[in-house]
Amino acid sequence: MESNVSQRKADKILILLGILLFFNGLGGGVAFPIIPLIGPAIGVSAFLVSMILSANRIARFFFNGIAGEIVDRYGCKKPLIIGTLIKAVGVTGYSLALFSSVMPGAIFFASRFFYGIGSAFGFITVYGLMFHLTDKANRGSRTAYIRTAGLFGFPAGLFSGGVIANYFGFHAAFLIAASFLYFITITAYFVIPEMDLAHKKTTIGPLEAIKLAASDKRVLRISMVNFLEWFTINGVFLATTALFVQEHELYILNLGADGMSGFMMAAMMFSKGLSTLMLGNIIDGAETRSRFSIVGGIFGCFAFLTWALFPSLISILLSLLLLGVCSGIMSSPLLTLLGDVSKVNLRGRTLGIYQIFGDMGGALGPIFGINAAGLLGFNVTFTVVALMLMATLIFIIPLYKEELAQLKTQK
Repeated sequence: MESNVSQRKADKILILLGILLFFNGLGGGVAFPIIPLIGPAIGVSAFLVSMILSANRIARFFFNGIAGEIVDRYGCKKPLIIGTLIKAVGVTGYSLALFSSVMPGAIFFASRFFYGIGSAFGFITVYGLMFHLTDKANRGSRTAYIRTAGLFGFPAGLFSGGVIANYFGFHAAFLIAASFLYFITITAYFVIPEMDLAHKKTTIGPLEAIKLAASDKRVLRISMVNFLEWFTINGVFLATTALFVQEHELYILNLGADGMSGFMMAAMMFSKGLSTLMLGNIIDGAETRSRFSIVGGIFGCFAFLTWALFPSLISILLSLLLLGVCSGIMSSPLLTLLGDVSKVNLRGRTLGIYQIFGDMGGALGPIFGINAAGLLGFNVTFTVVALMLMATLIFIIPLYKEELAQLKTQK
């Protein structure tokens, strides 16, 4: 542990962060299943809808490095609070766009972009703080806890957002999402303590720091897997779920496309959160972190191939659970490994690089998914996505071999 606090206090801080992340995920998840369906409501094209979906990733792409620099120099609490407030204001802008008679698409895009700025600060501050409060012996379980808290909040938001929109309209769902985020901003101000972190400040310049962090091939390989996961699962899948439901008429419980897509996203995210939590202590006791990610990539490939070839309601629901397990056991071990290999005084910048790759995938995924599904159909689109998930093994297997080599050296 690189912080100047006891393990007991560190765990209390991590519990508080987990609670905050749950409600933060709840607030962010409410809006997501609605956005693919807003085109007719505000009179914009499918292409602009895909750009709106990607706007937050585009913003994070540009602001991840800035957020990492600030965290390495000045700590985590203030950037965390500011980031959550920015997200709340961004979601408020969604509601304004619905009632605007002047360029509602542009307002929605700008609000989504603003939300992305807050997201960049949120991720890096939380995980930067978590890395500082853990060591190699307990980082896996703490990473799993932090990730699970946010993951369980997100599907709760996805489902409730879809249902609220289904029965009360888009505006009500957006207002509820914004309210949660304002609540988290205020709560974080009072419950997250100011801390003196060892190595919090650095005299290394921004460009030099990025070069140092990016010089480690392990960081780049982990980041490339993050790109592929975000492109396929958090990009293509989440952006096209409502359209997939409409095309194949996959309805239950009298839910429309928005409610059903929210249910499907929630099921996948719940499976991801549960598998992440169950894997936490296993990661800490395992000889290597990355072996689990190999299995995850294979699971994801099978899930998308099932949707491409057998688009029935039962196969879709079973594959949702498989895809959640894929994402949980692929990403959590690699994020834990990132904390192990990153230089202590460059944690913020290393997380920034990791997020830049992920956000490139998250930005390009919806654009590819929505347009490819329209031009080529879901069979071809999901087959391509399945092959991309299998391609993660190109980067994970070298990480696994390096971990084995390091293990042999230590013995």
